[in-house]
Amino acid sequence: MVSLSFTEALRRMPFLRVLLCYAGGILLGRMEEMPPSFLLIISGSALLLVAVMLFLVAFTKQMNPFLFPILFYVCLLIFGMLSVAQPLATHQRSSFDQDQLETCIGVIVDEPSVRAKVIRFPVVLQQGQLGDRRFPLSAKVMLSVARGDEVQEFRYGDKIAFKNTLQPIPPPYNPQQFDYKRYCANKNIHYQAYVRIDDYKAIGHERGDLLVGLALDLRHKLKEKFSKVVYDQEALQVCAALIFGHRSDFNNETLQVFSETGTIHVLSVSGMHVGIVFYLLNLICHFLDNIRYGKLCRFLFIMLAVWSYVILTGMAPSILRAGLMISFLLLANLGKRKYGSLNSLFASAFVLLLFDPLLLFDVGFQLSYMAVFGLFTLYPLLNGLIRPRYWLPRVTLQLIWVSVSAQLFTAPFAVYYFQQFPTYFLLGNLFIAIPSTLLMYLGILLSFSPWAFLNSFIGMGLVYVCKFMLEGLYIVQRLPLAVISGIQLGLLEMILLTLLLLFFVMSWRMRSKLILFLAMVFLLLFSASSTYYSHTHSTFRGVKVYNIKRDLAVAFIDKGRVSLISTLDTIDHPSLKTQVWPDLLMYAKMDQVRFTQINRQAGRNYTVSSALGNMLIVDGYLRSPIPDSTTWILFRDMRKSDACILSSIRRGTFLILDGSNSENAISVLCEKADSAHVEYYVLKDNFAYVWAKPD
Repeated sequence: MVSLSFTEALRRMPFLRVLLCYAGGILLGRMEEMPPSFLLIISGSALLLVAVMLFLVAFTKQMNPFLFPILFYVCLLIFGMLSVAQPLATHQRSSFDQDQLETCIGVIVDEPSVRAKVIRFPVVLQQGQLGDRRFPLSAKVMLSVARGDEVQEFRYGDKIAFKNTLQPIPPPYNPQQFDYKRYCANKNIHYQAYVRIDDYKAIGHERGDLLVGLALDLRHKLKEKFSKVVYDQEALQVCAALIFGHRSDFNNETLQVFSETGTIHVLSVSGMHVGIVFYLLNLICHFLDNIRYGKLCRFLFIMLAVWSYVILTGMAPSILRAGLMISFLLLANLGKRKYGSLNSLFASAFVLLLFDPLLLFDVGFQLSYMAVFGLFTLYPLLNGLIRPRYWLPRVTLQLIWVSVSAQLFTAPFAVYYFQQFPTYFLLGNLFIAIPSTLLMYLGILLSFSPWAFLNSFIGMGLVYVCKFMLEGLYIVQRLPLAVISGIQLGLLEMILLTLLLLFFVMSWRMRSKLILFLAMVFLLLFSASSTYYSHTHSTFRGVKVYNIKRDLAVAFIDKGRVSLISTLDTIDHPSLKTQVWPDLLMYAKMDQVRFTQINRQAGRNYTVSSALGNMLIVDGYLRSPIPDSTTWILFRDMRKSDACILSSIRRGTFLILDGSNSENAISVLCEKADSAHVEYYVLKDNFAYVWAKPD
C-alpha cells in the first residue's frame, strides 16, 4: 500500500473541507437560538461575500487561489448557521401559544406509531381556529391520540382537527434520562399534544408528498401480504423491519436481544440492505452490458430500483446515504471516472445536510457515517494483515474485519448515547450474516411472487430462518457478561476517543510518527478524563429524589452502595427502567442495588435511616411529632390545611414536595415554608433533587 501525505490525502477529498465548514456552521447555529436581527446581519454578510466572489471572477477573469477558497468556506459556514437557525423554536412562535386558541388543524406527515395506550404521529399545523374564525399556523408538532377499544385508522396525509392541548415538550427531569426534548428538537418539533378520542376529528385527506404516500401505501400492502403467510408474530415483526423498514409494532424483548448482541442494525434497513439489493440488481442486469445502449439502460433501471427501495423503506439517514453513494458509483461507472469512496461519503453527507441540516444531530445519521468511515479506512488495513489461502477462512476473517471496523468507529457514539456495549458483537454479527441475507432474498422473492402456493412455502421458510436466527441470538444474549451496562462516557470523552481512533488510523495509513504522537496525546487526555469521571462516581455520597410524577423513587448512594426506595412494586418497573436506571447504573449494577417498596397509604409515615441522614416520608398527613434527627421531610399528597405543621419543623430540616401534591397545596406549603424560614425544593415539573455530601 502506497502511503499518502496528509496534504495529498486532503487534496483528494475536496468534499471533506466543504462538509466540515457547512457542518461547523450548523453546529454554531444550533448552539444558541439567534434573534431575528442577528440572522438579518449574517444573511447580509453572506450576500456580500457572494457578491465579492462574483466580482472577483467577473473582473479578474481568474480565481485567486487563496482568497477565493477562504471566501467560499466562510460562505458555507454562514449558510450552515442560517440553515439551522431559521427553523428553531424562536422563529416558530405562533398563535397556538395563546390560551384562547380552541382548535388546531393540520396534516399527518409520517406513518403513525401504534403503542399500547396511544397512537403517536407528527402533524404539520396549517390553521388555528377560534370560534368561527380561522388563521394560518406554521409549525410541526407531535400528537398523541388515546386508543379506543378498536385501533383508529390514521394514515399519512390525513387532515385532522384537534382540541388545543399543545404544550412545549418538557426537558428530562432526571439525571442521565433520555432527552426526548432534544430528540424532537432535532426533528424540528418543539410542541406536543395529547387528545382523547372525543377531542379530534378527521376532516379530509391530502396527498402530501406523492412518492412518500405511494411508498407508505405499498409498505402497508406488503405488511398485509406477509402477515397472511408468516404465521409467527415475532418472525413477522423481524421480517417487516428487515425487508421494508416497518418497525412501529416491535416488542421490547425482541428489540433487547438485538441490542444486547450488537446486531440492532439488522432491524433498521440500512446501507447493508440497500447494498444487498444493489448486488442482486447488478447480477440480474449484467447481461445488458453486451447490447447497444445496455449500460445506459442498466444505469437507469438500477438507479430507479434503488431509489424506489430507499423511498419504500422510509428514507432513514443510513438508507439515504447508501442510495446517494450507489448513485455516485453508478455515475462514475457510466462516465468511466474513478470512484473515490471517502470523497463520495463526505459528498453524500453534504447533500443530505443541504436538504435537512438537523440530520447532523440524528443518532442514526452519526452511527451510519461512522460505520462506513470505519469500513473505508480501517478495514483495508486489517484485511492486509493476514491473507488465508482457502475460501472459508478468508471470508470468515473478512466478516470479522468488517464487523470490527464498523463497531470500533461507532462504539464511542453508541456508548455515549446508550451507556452500554455488547461484548459478543463479533459472535452475533458472524452468526446473523447468512440468516439475515437469506431473509432479505426470501422477502424480496415473496414481495414479487404472485402465486399463493409458492408464497406459503416462502412464508414457512421465512419463519424457520427467523426462528433459527432469534434462537441463536438468545443464546448469545444469555452468555456471561453479554452486555456491559452503565458505562460512563461524557461528551468530552466521546470526542477524545473518536479523535484517538481517527488519528491512529491516519498514522497507520500515512506511516506518520507525528500523527501517531497526536493519537497518543488524545489517549492520555482520554485516560485522564475518564479516570476523573469514574472516580467522581465511585466516591459519590449523596441522596437523589427522582421525578417520576406521582410515584416516589429515592436513592441513597454511598461510595458504590445504593439503596432505592420506591412506591412502585419492582425495580424492573418500566418507569424506573427509563427514568432511574440510567443514573443508578453510573454507581452500581442493578443486581447490587438494594430495593425497598413502600406501600401507598394515606396517613402512613415512613422513616428511612442511613449513614447520610434520616428521611421522613409523610404520605397524606403527619401522624406523629417529627424526630429531631430528621434531615429531610418528603411531603406527598398533602392538603392546603396541612401547612400548619410547618411551624413544628426545626431549623436545618429540608423539605421536599414531590409531584403527587396538587398545585394549590404546593403554593400554600411554599408560602408557609417561606414564613417559617424552612428550606424546600419542589419536585413537580422540576429536575430531580440531588444532594451531595460535602467532603
